[in-house]
Amino acid sequence: MSAPEVVEGRTSREAAASPCPPTARPSEHGRRPPFPTLKPSALYIRRRRISLTDATQPTPMTDESKLNDLLPLTPTVFHVLVALASGPRHGYGVAQEVEELTEGRIIMGPGTLYGSLRRMLRSGLITEAENPGEEDLHAERRLYYRMTPVGSAALQAESTRLMRTASLAQERLGG
Repeated sequence: MSAPEVVEGRTSREAAASPCPPTARPSEHGRRPPFPTLKPSALYIRRRRISLTDATQPTPMTDESKLNDLLPLTPTVFHVLVALASGPRHGYGVAQEVEELTEGRIIMGPGTLYGSLRRMLRSGLITEAENPGEEDLHAERRLYYRMTPVGSAALQAESTRLMRTASLAQERLGG
């Protein structure tokens, strides 16, 4: 086993285990203070790497670069977008449509559904919409969602990718 590398007076193991930057000074109790300036407000996962970004800093993104950051879609996001492709729906209506489209193979619980909808709103795949004209007991309380142009482009790109992958699988299986 190799000797640990020393980085600014600490071994690499100590540096990796410590939550504080090497310039932070220990307090009088021997503990290092928490990061005073690095309080990330969002955790973004992109291309299998996790990066902490302060969401208050604007990041210039074109539609194409935003689309590349969103792909590939998770199965949940893909099915929600497919459900919204036919028009605006409320949350429970999305879950019912996904269950119907997948012939009961995918049943979304409320945590998965509303957590996904919230993340999709933040990423710009969907937006809140007006009630499309439903008039029932709960229509006024419901939030309706519709797909944005970015969501539509993401659904198109993901559909194309999945079709290519399925064709390749069929080809290799001799079908």
